[in-house]
Amino acid sequence: MTGGIFMRHKEFIKILPSADTAVLFIHGIIGTPNFFNNFIPLIPHNWSICNLLLDGHGKGIDDFSKTSMDKWQAQVEEWVEKLCAEHKHIIIVGHSMGTLFAIQQGIRRPDKIKTLILLATPLKVFVKPDAFHITAKMFL
Repeated sequence: MTGGIFMRHKEFIKILPSADTAVLFIHGIIGTPNFFNNFIPLIPHNWSICNLLLDGHGKGIDDFSKTSMDKWQAQVEEWVEKLCAEHKHIIIVGHSMGTLFAIQQGIRRPDKIKTLILLATPLKVFVKPDAFHITAKMFL
């Protein structure tokens, strides 16, 4: 089938040997690299770009059902290590689930990853019932 619904989902990787900065894009759980198509032209031409296609994404349900969070985490870590070996600065742009991987890598490699751009971070704050009681006690 042709048309906008079934677009090709491919990684976009441009590694420049002379680049000191690389941008790593990590899509969400139901996303693909296409999510970042409008961001790519904004990256300076002398920076490296790695717009990942996480394992099992961009194909069918059979491929998706055979993958796991562990595979995605290993894939992201592998690319971070490749980029860190060849670049002085790494910027990670993550969407949804990709933001969780970005945060994890930022904590793991603060020597190289200085910037995280987090879009639609799936964090949920839980307020325990005790919090209201403790706050009231402190106030009074």
